[in-house]
Amino acid sequence: MPISDKNPGAPDLNIMERRTALYKEPGVERLLRELFEKDAKIEPSFDLEYGYRYPQVEKLTGHGVDETKSLLNKMTDLGIFNKEKFDEGILCPKCRSPNITINYSCPYDNSKEIERDSLIEHLACGHIDTLSHFKRENDLVCPRCKANLTPGSYRNAGSWNTCGSCGRRLESLWVLHKCRKCGATFTFEDAQIQESYIYSLSEFAKADIKRGVFFASQLREIVERHGYSITTPLVLKGSSGIDYDFDLIATTKEGKRITIDVNFGETKIARNMVMEMSGKYRDVGEKSYLIIAPKTEPENQNLADSLQIKLVQGETPGDALESFSQILASDRDGDKTKPSKRSFFSNLKKALNYWT
Repeated sequence: MPISDKNPGAPDLNIMERRTALYKEPGVERLLRELFEKDAKIEPSFDLEYGYRYPQVEKLTGHGVDETKSLLNKMTDLGIFNKEKFDEGILCPKCRSPNITINYSCPYDNSKEIERDSLIEHLACGHIDTLSHFKRENDLVCPRCKANLTPGSYRNAGSWNTCGSCGRRLESLWVLHKCRKCGATFTFEDAQIQESYIYSLSEFAKADIKRGVFFASQLREIVERHGYSITTPLVLKGSSGIDYDFDLIATTKEGKRITIDVNFGETKIARNMVMEMSGKYRDVGEKSYLIIAPKTEPENQNLADSLQIKLVQGETPGDALESFSQILASDRDGDKTKPSKRSFFSNLKKALNYWT
């Protein structure tokens, strides 16, 4: 959890708010859900146009290459992701293309005619030379002691480079990069470095997901499936004149309005929250639901019932939302079978006509 500079050891509430706001973006939700459900990581892939990129994230969020990288950095800064170094790529300093070749040349005459030869050591006499100097037709013969070499009588001592132009033996080579796109040549010192990372969910993000941080989109899907439309802003004024915030306010075509508050956490809600919500709901005067997970104590449920709070519970956020969906379905079916005022008076009129 990011820590506040003003109060060391305390969570940075500003960062927490920014993280919560980011969770509400549909693309971010899709990405985090997939990572959480599959216990997966985000790994980069390489192509010759962009270098390292994250196509998995691009697909789920709908972002472009650069926007995706900015999003991943932002999510890391907010404590949603952990990252570990994956690799570094070289970009052309002129056109930033990753389509680069590496050329080795002689540091004396800049020739690219470099011949590489293996070095071997004759263990008996200690002579070290290139493999080509040991070769005698199909045999290996030590140039110093003239002994025939057999397996186990010599060892690989590395390699040696020789310039095919000036004939010098080279301990090191001059390295140049060439851009296949624009043709520019440059050294490592002039190159631009592209870092790439592997991203994984932080423990804070996993805890947020377990608490049901993505309930908003699920809740919207449920109420819309049952014939409601989302009303904004998510604020209603009570009869006292106080403005109250809700997690969701929804209305049917017939004008039936409901308000919804959600409390998903690691601990059960306390008695004082039930009392607080009772005052809020009475002041607003709308049909209001309080959806909670995990389930509260029986005495709190009894208190909610006595205060006429429509408490919807589940051991998990998913259970609670499923119960809420069933309640809305039941309410909708009840509304269909319940006679309207118009049908009541129509039936009454028919009855009076019948008796008269």
